[in-house]
Amino acid sequence: LFQLKSAMNSFAIDASGRPRDRATEVHGGPARIHAALSVHLEALLSQACALEAETRQLAHDLDQPLWLNEQEMLGHQSRELSSLRQVLVAYIGGQAHELPRAGLPRPGASLEERLQTLCESNLALLASLRDTVVLCGDLEDTALHALMKSWLQDADFRTWSLFEASRSHRLWG
Repeated sequence: LFQLKSAMNSFAIDASGRPRDRATEVHGGPARIHAALSVHLEALLSQACALEAETRQLAHDLDQPLWLNEQEMLGHQSRELSSLRQVLVAYIGGQAHELPRAGLPRPGASLEERLQTLCESNLALLASLRDTVVLCGDLEDTALHALMKSWLQDADFRTWSLFEASRSHRLWG
């Protein structure tokens, strides 16, 4: 339904009675639109892969009864990121990206530091999602715009949860 509405809204009739494509008129053509959006989605996919790996690593390292709530929260967040990654791969039409192994936080860092690092990574993903939402709105891609707004809400909640978790560990030690 979203794609149908998007397709219907992107065409208009010019003075000669011929249909004209508003996207071509405003943005220089479908190839240019696809290229601009493709760049954003590829960057988003890279960030999502790195963040998913970082989240899974921290959840794995918290394999103790004392950190059960945090482990459950991180497990849920990594599943959200995995679904984001899978949808992006399907939308872009590319191959599945492997999760990076290098660059993950050291297990020797404190839980508070690792949660703060994860929170900062989520903030970066949140900023990229906001940029992509704006681009989708500009390109009048309503289907992807709605999907991005949903992921934006999820990323916002993840960031808030991580901030609160790192703050509670700072207060209670």
